[in-house]
Amino acid sequence: MNGVYIRELSLDEFVKRVMPFLDRDLPPDIDRPLDENYVRSILPLVKERARTLAEVADLISFFYQDKLDYSPAGLLIKGADLKVTLGAYEQAQKIIEKVPFRTSELEAEFRILADRLNLKPGQLFASLRIAVTGRTVSPPLFETMEVLGKERVESRLQDALAKLGTLQG
Repeated sequence: MNGVYIRELSLDEFVKRVMPFLDRDLPPDIDRPLDENYVRSILPLVKERARTLAEVADLISFFYQDKLDYSPAGLLIKGADLKVTLGAYEQAQKIIEKVPFRTSELEAEFRILADRLNLKPGQLFASLRIAVTGRTVSPPLFETMEVLGKERVESRLQDALAKLGTLQG
């Protein structure tokens, strides 16, 4: 029932109520300060998923980390080999460099990339989700990318390529 009440809160009220939990529950070594404006940009992405205020810190913790911990094998695109996956990440980096960094443009370009690679969008997006969030389940991918920002997404894709490189040898 708590989740129902959370979804009924205005964004301002949600931010106000969740800030003490974030202050308490986000790891002390987070890479970004706990800025209310940044929190305000993140919370709409998790509001529908939050069942309690206490779990919000876990839902958004990856927004506060620069280095994500996940298995390189998890990046492999389902149904594709390492070569296809590496190629997809190299092309993904080019998309990030050239496309306006907004949700709709990112999604459109990555759908085109999936088609060009003869993949279903979900195959590509699942792999990218791990690279961008460190998780298999997260808020919507392209909205998350927009909030994280171009530099942080570029860095996470570079890290993913480096991790994929460890699978070659």
